[in-house]
Amino acid sequence: MEEGKKEFEKEYSEQNYEYAISVLEKATKKREKNQEAHYFLGYAYDRHNFTNLNEIDKLKLNYTEKSSEQFEKAITISPKYNGELLSLDPYSKITSLWGIQALSYFKKNETDSVIWAFEQGKIRGGFDPLLIEFNKNLLNSCDSNAILFSSGDEITLGCLYLQNILNFRKDIVVIDYGLMHTKWYPKILLQRNLIQYSISETHLDSLPSIVSWQNTQVSIKSESTSESDLLDYTWNVPPTMDNNFISRAEYLMLDILKANKFRRPVYFSTGFDKDHQLNLQLQDIGLVNLLCLDYCEEFPNKFSNNLREYDYDQVRSSSVIYSSNLKVLIDIYRYDFLNLISYQIKSGKLDKALSNFLYMELVIPPNEVPFSSKEMLLFYENVKSHLTL
Repeated sequence: MEEGKKEFEKEYSEQNYEYAISVLEKATKKREKNQEAHYFLGYAYDRHNFTNLNEIDKLKLNYTEKSSEQFEKAITISPKYNGELLSLDPYSKITSLWGIQALSYFKKNETDSVIWAFEQGKIRGGFDPLLIEFNKNLLNSCDSNAILFSSGDEITLGCLYLQNILNFRKDIVVIDYGLMHTKWYPKILLQRNLIQYSISETHLDSLPSIVSWQNTQVSIKSESTSESDLLDYTWNVPPTMDNNFISRAEYLMLDILKANKFRRPVYFSTGFDKDHQLNLQLQDIGLVNLLCLDYCEEFPNKFSNNLREYDYDQVRSSSVIYSSNLKVLIDIYRYDFLNLISYQIKSGKLDKALSNFLYMELVIPPNEVPFSSKEMLLFYENVKSHLTL
C-alpha cells in the first residue's frame, strides 16, 4: 500500500496513478478491511479520471463510480476515517465526486443527468444534511434575483444541489470562481442567459488565462432600483499577480459587475479569498458578503438578524462527529458570531454582545459540538473573557 501512497507525494508531472491503482487494488484485495487503502484507491481512481476543469466533460462515469465505491467502503469499515487524510474526508469526497460529475453533465446541457448525479451523491453518503442546511442559510442571506460569487466545493456544489434537486432559490445565479478560469463555463453562463458581460462573445473567446493589468481606477454607474443607491461606484483594482496581471476569472468577474450596474444585488460567499475580491467594498452580513455602494449603520443589524434567522438543526447531527470537513462549517458559524460579538463589545453594545453570545451557546453548545481548531477555541475564549456571564 505504501508504494501506491508514494505517488501522491511526487511532483504532479511525475505522478503515475495507473501504477497507484494497480498497487492499491492489490492492497484492498489482500486486506479488505484496510480503510486507508480503500481511501487512497478512491483518490487514485479520481485523479486518474479527473485531470482539469477545462476537460470536465471527458469524465468517465465508471471511474467516478469506482472512486465513490471505495470511499463508501471506507465508511462501511468505520464511519470515522482514521487514516492519513489527503484533502477531503470520505463523506466530503463523495459530495465532490458526484458534484463534479453533475457539472460535467451541466457542460453538456444534460439536465436529467445533472439531477441524477446529484441524487447519486446523496444516496451514496454525500450532501450531508448539515451541508444542505448550511447552504440554505447561505442562499437565504441573499436578496431576490442576486448574483452570488462562490468559492469551494462545499458551497458551490451545495448551492447547485439545492437549486437542481430541491428547486431552492433558483432566482440566484451562483458563479463559481474556480470555474471562471475555464473557457467553457463563462461562455455557458452567457449562452444560457444566466449572466451578461459588457465584452463581446468574441472577446470572451479570445481572453487569455492571465490578463495584463496595472492599478486601475474603475467606475460603474449604478442603475439600481433603489434611489439611495443611484451613485457612481469608483474604486481602484490593483493587479493580483506579479504586480502586472490579473487572472481571467478576476477580469470576468469585474466585467460582470460592469454589465450588471448594480441592477442585481451582488454577494460573495463566506470563505472567498480576499485576494481575489477585486478590492471591492464588501460588508459581512453572515454567510455572505454584500457588495455595497456605501457603508450603512444597518449592516451590523442585518448581520445579527441573519445569524438569528439561520437554522441550526443539523449542527448536532451524528455525521458531524465523523467528518472533519463538516466541523469546519460549524466553526464558520461560530466565527461569524464571534466577529459580530467582538464588534459589539468594541462599540460598547455589551447587552447585544452578551445576548448574541448566549444565543450562540444555545444553538451551537461547545459541550456537544467541539471546536475544529485550537485557533477557533482561543478566539472563543478571548471573546468570552470580555463578557460578564
